[in-house]
Amino acid sequence: ARAEDGVKVRPDPELLRILRDSRMRIESERDEAAGQARCRKLEEERIVPTFDLIQQTASLCYAPDSGIAEALRALKAKLESIEDFGQDPSLAARPLLWKTLGTGWHLLGDPLRAESALRRALELSPKDGSVALSLASVLMERSMVNLIVPRYARWPSGRSQGLLPRSTHSVLQS
Repeated sequence: ARAEDGVKVRPDPELLRILRDSRMRIESERDEAAGQARCRKLEEERIVPTFDLIQQTASLCYAPDSGIAEALRALKAKLESIEDFGQDPSLAARPLLWKTLGTGWHLLGDPLRAESALRRALELSPKDGSVALSLASVLMERSMVNLIVPRYARWPSGRSQGLLPRSTHSVLQS
């Protein structure tokens, strides 16, 4: 309480609570806006270029002597560098991250990682037809492998690790 012109003023506890809550809400909104700006920047600087690299790399698959081995290695490194973004709650809520990871792992012949990422992208953006199509492609390829390849010929986990030729897998291992 403070005196003003000799009158004691007693603070209203409810008013103090409302002011404190308002200040906390404003700070929270400011922090959230800063987090969203950080996410947009990471998406523009890291995720979008990786998605573009996937498109460029996919086109190399059809051209002889196109440098596909180097492109696949570069793509794998880019995907691994953005994969941890999924641990950040703000970035994990962005469908483009999961679409990029799913599309990239699919191109690299890792259907398990591709399926997981594409399912997450579809949860976040259920109306995105390209995500649904990519996921359907991954699931169809896995079904075909399960029908065609005898169980003993699959990878040790009992599931195929992809449909890329052995030479592509050996490129990625080196």
